[in-house]
Amino acid sequence: MTRRHTPLAAALALVLASPLAAQEAGWDGEAEVGASALFGARDQSLVTARLDFGHADSTWDIGSTSSFIHGRSADESGESRLTHRGWAVEATADYLPFARVSYFGLAGLESSLQRRIDLRSTGGAGIKYTWIRTESALLDASVAVLAERTAFDPADDGITPDDETAGAGAEAARA
Repeated sequence: MTRRHTPLAAALALVLASPLAAQEAGWDGEAEVGASALFGARDQSLVTARLDFGHADSTWDIGSTSSFIHGRSADESGESRLTHRGWAVEATADYLPFARVSYFGLAGLESSLQRRIDLRSTGGAGIKYTWIRTESALLDASVAVLAERTAFDPADDGITPDDETAGAGAEAARA
């Protein structure tokens, strides 16, 4: 092996030898809430929340994530105004997750004041092939068809309700 291939071989060996977290059957969940308040030249407050849950067994691996953010800030005159507002909901499903060939789907909805998104919807489906699954290594590949539609906030300057975008395409993705 030449000297210039040594770093690539070392990186590949490290990735393949790294232990991967084993998937456990049953329900799993996690919740997180955060808040901050700043007082000074401009008062600011921010609240965030996130909820994740899922269930896995030999037939299905399903999961959902939801998040929320809300923030306010005082302007130069001291009047409070909305600065952050957003939410997102995502769901995934993997049929036969431990089989050599498995099928998956995903869907999501999102809204964001900062990014001026009134509503974004996404969805897709795909197939995954697993070559190697051991306690210490996983090698798989998947192909998916994904679609997205975004409606921008019509109250935003320069954007009319006709300025919606929609797209679809094929993309390699790992579920």
